[in-house]
Amino acid sequence: MATNLLDLKKYSRKSLLGLYLHRWRVETMYGRVKTLLQLERFHSKTYNGVMQEIFANLLVISLTAMVVLESAQRLKLDPDIAIPSFINAQAVVKRHLFEAVTARRPLTPSEARRLARTLVREASQVIWKKQPGRSYPRVSMQPVKVWGLYKKSRIKGFKQMRREGP
Repeated sequence: MATNLLDLKKYSRKSLLGLYLHRWRVETMYGRVKTLLQLERFHSKTYNGVMQEIFANLLVISLTAMVVLESAQRLKLDPDIAIPSFINAQAVVKRHLFEAVTARRPLTPSEARRLARTLVREASQVIWKKQPGRSYPRVSMQPVKVWGLYKKSRIKGFKQMRREGP
């Protein structure tokens, strides 16, 4: 860990570690927004359009977090062991939110409640189980674009081995 906060009287090691942990949560959320919702690919070219896209994506993230929380509570999951998949829940929210927004008329209260139950039920179907003994989710430090390259090279090597034989 590197920092320019060098004054040990003002910034103890413990306070820097706490700061890093808070920063990690911010970076994780930013990564989620950027990756899952493709926030850096704006469709609009105007300031107002870009701002609308940002707030729409933040709305989807917030709704997804609420759906994941409600799903976990209904399934009585221990969050240290397993949680509903955020990626799956995000796809569920996007799909149903689009249907609700493009409907010809506003949802009635009973339709809204039914939609909420559907979101929770569908989000509950894919559970992400944490690995035993691991206190943090598995994270690859390689850029996403690199993952496919390694896969391609392994497949190429495998095909070459098959051609050459034992």
